[in-house]
Amino acid sequence: MDAMKKTVYYLSLISICFFTLNCQKDIDIEEETNAICSSTEDILINSVNDIQNLAVQYSQCDTIYGNLTIDPMGGEIKDFSFFHTFKVIHGNVTFRNLKGISELNILPKVTLIKGDIRIENNSSLTAIDTDFNSLQTLIGAIDITNNDNLKSIRGFSVLQNISKSVNLKLNASLIAIEGFANLSHVGGELEINSNEKLTAVSGFSSLTNISQRLHITNNINLTTITGFDNLVSVGNSKQMGIWLFNNSIDFSNNAFKNLTSIEGSLGVFLNNSTTVFNSFNKLNHVEGIELSNNTNVEIGGFEGLVNTQHYVNIIGEKTGVSLTGFKNLVSAAALNIYQTKNLENITGFNSLKTINGPFAFYKNGKITNFDFLKSVTSIIGRVHIYENDSLSAVSGMDNVTTIDGEIKIYENVNLEEINSFDMLVNFNHDILIQDNETLKHITGFNGIEYVKELKIQHPILLTVSGFQNLEVVDALTIENDSVKSYVGFQNLISVNADLYIYENNALTDLSGFKNLESVGGKLTIQHCDVLENLNGLEKLTYAINTIFIKENPELTTIDGLKNLSKINNSIHISNNINLTNCAISSICELIDTNGTVDINNNGTDCNTKLEVKDKCI
Repeated sequence: MDAMKKTVYYLSLISICFFTLNCQKDIDIEEETNAICSSTEDILINSVNDIQNLAVQYSQCDTIYGNLTIDPMGGEIKDFSFFHTFKVIHGNVTFRNLKGISELNILPKVTLIKGDIRIENNSSLTAIDTDFNSLQTLIGAIDITNNDNLKSIRGFSVLQNISKSVNLKLNASLIAIEGFANLSHVGGELEINSNEKLTAVSGFSSLTNISQRLHITNNINLTTITGFDNLVSVGNSKQMGIWLFNNSIDFSNNAFKNLTSIEGSLGVFLNNSTTVFNSFNKLNHVEGIELSNNTNVEIGGFEGLVNTQHYVNIIGEKTGVSLTGFKNLVSAAALNIYQTKNLENITGFNSLKTINGPFAFYKNGKITNFDFLKSVTSIIGRVHIYENDSLSAVSGMDNVTTIDGEIKIYENVNLEEINSFDMLVNFNHDILIQDNETLKHITGFNGIEYVKELKIQHPILLTVSGFQNLEVVDALTIENDSVKSYVGFQNLISVNADLYIYENNALTDLSGFKNLESVGGKLTIQHCDVLENLNGLEKLTYAINTIFIKENPELTTIDGLKNLSKINNSIHISNNINLTNCAISSICELIDTNGTVDINNNGTDCNTKLEVKDKCI
């Protein structure tokens, strides 16, 4: 066609469109349409008559400008052949409440849709196998929802790109998703949710990128997800990047075998499978990982992962017996293992050196020690260890030099020994060791020099031989029934605030504090049933604000405090029935200066303030 003929052709076409069909003046030649219809109104099909009327008006059209909605509203439409000529739709496509058809065959020639596809509440639909097999570009989302008899999705075979999301959910009979074979990119999220009979997702075999999140949830019979074997990256934010919840996925054969990056976190929850978990082995970037209540007998995988930006959480009573994964993980922002009932062997994490946040280990039923942390050198957060029924020793953390947070160990009913943390030197937080009913020995912590608050409260503790280099604590509380002498505190020089020795029913002497020079706040010695004297406190010379000496039935003398220079505020000595000598210089001075002196119900010469004053020289 020469130039003159082309000009005549286009002028004729424009004239026809304007006068007969009121067509759009701008012709998109790239869409290769034969006749372009310019109606910008939405097209709503509720009945066969609506199709017949549309056919009269747009019999030569292959493009729709506006939304197309087919919703029979309780009736039946079986012949959709009128739509077989359409190639382009500039709007949303909605198929809703279709009855009497088992397979979609409405838009087999459409190549471009500039809007969303919604296929919902179509009770007789059993397959989406051939429709949309010419669709190459979708500038919108796909939502296939509540189609109760839909069994398979094999369509969308040439579609390469979806600019928004894909939602396949609440299709009660859906068994297989095999379509989307050439789809490489999803611009939004991909959600496969609550399809209770779904067993396999083998489609999406060319998919390499999902811009937002991938959620596969509540598909209780889903075992096979080979369709995601070529997926490389997911997510572009800090939200949950991949969430796999309440499925039965077989993770034994390296599912997601090419996935390297998740912007956001990975969560696998309630996966009802007894196979070995061995997947995500190329993953090298992820914000955080949570594996919760997965029944896999062994949790392995994650071989390519060197660090995480956030947590690694292993959680839940249904968690399997063995944890062998994460063998090349060097650093994690937090490590939390808790509420596991069956987990008893942890041999993973053997390269882990740094926990850049807290370590929490609690309510685990069968784990006996922390040998899996033998390579860890620093924990930049708190350490909480509590309510672990089988934990017999806090051991295995022998190379930890830094902990930037409190250490709290409590209510571990079978814990007998704490012998870790001897290399710990960089520490300035609290250590709270409480209510471990069977704890007998504390031999660790021999490298630290300072603790903010140190609290040791146990009924049958026999020895505290750790803390050999401890020089300063802000506050110290010791309470137990069995220790005779605290030899571990022989280098303690200063308690900046309060020293509280309470209910030490086997304590015979205080020689473990022989180098203690100052208590900056309150000194309390109370309910020590066999303590006879305060020998061992002779170096305690700096002024003390307040002293309580109460209910020590065998105490006969307090001469161990004789070098104390001053009591600033008050002294309270009561119910020490054998104490007969209280007239030390600091108490006498406090009486002379009309300080607060409460002395009663002790032995002779120490029963009242006046008796003590009479013995003062």
